[in-house]
Amino acid sequence: MDFSRPSFSPWRWLTLVASLLTCGICQASGQIFISPDSLLGVEKYRTILTLENVPEDVLEYSWYRGKDNSTENMIFSYKPPNTRHPGPSYSGRENVTRAGSLVVRMSAVNDTGYYTVEVDTSNETQRATGWLQIVNGPDYVSLWTQPYFFAGVLTADIGSSVQLECNCFSKPEPRYHWIHNGSFLSIPENNMTLPSLSWEQMGSYRCVVENPETQLTFYRDVTIQPPRPPLPTVNRELYIPGPLVIFLILLTSLGGAFVCRVLVYSLFQSCSRGKTCHKCPWQTN
Repeated sequence: MDFSRPSFSPWRWLTLVASLLTCGICQASGQIFISPDSLLGVEKYRTILTLENVPEDVLEYSWYRGKDNSTENMIFSYKPPNTRHPGPSYSGRENVTRAGSLVVRMSAVNDTGYYTVEVDTSNETQRATGWLQIVNGPDYVSLWTQPYFFAGVLTADIGSSVQLECNCFSKPEPRYHWIHNGSFLSIPENNMTLPSLSWEQMGSYRCVVENPETQLTFYRDVTIQPPRPPLPTVNRELYIPGPLVIFLILLTSLGGAFVCRVLVYSLFQSCSRGKTCHKCPWQTN
């Protein structure tokens, strides 16, 4: 977007026409003037107050905040080719080009106001004053929904009520547009209500916010989709097939018989080796 020629509201056009008439008189008489096209800036962007009808034998350019050239109002002075001096009203964002134009970096809304330039030549001193208007584009757009959305997705049942509301701060008041699945909706308000959600109303929604003067646009997206079907349940009960049960019973039985044999054999060996064994369980008197 070309910010050197932004769009204007009707009242700005009236102001511009008046400035052009005044500047036309200045141009006819050879006087310097501030270009009307440069008297509208955008917040957080660079603004250049451009000088027109500048003489060739300029000794010094001096820019002031306000209508007068008092010392405390001086922003910056520049003596060609390389001498620059900041003044008391210097904020650290201003500079003067070789052509005498004032550059304001990262323009702020409170930069709005009158600016005066004084041009000294070898023969005379000329002055020009202009009103700079700084407007802000919608730099942040918030989207509120009911039900609430997460990670750009709003989950809602068919037949339920859904509310979408888009908000931002902008001067002048912004314009709102809604887009559903790529198609514009005839809803100029910042909020939209779907009282009974249908399948056709599912999909992606975009809220577009536009500054009518600067034509800056920002947007937020949300997708409405039905709930996901529940996952199949997993039966976690322990199941042992019949053959395995029989095998375990046999294994247990054989294991018990083997243990008994081992115990009897150990007892027999103990009694056989011991000469002091007077009586074993199986011996008789």
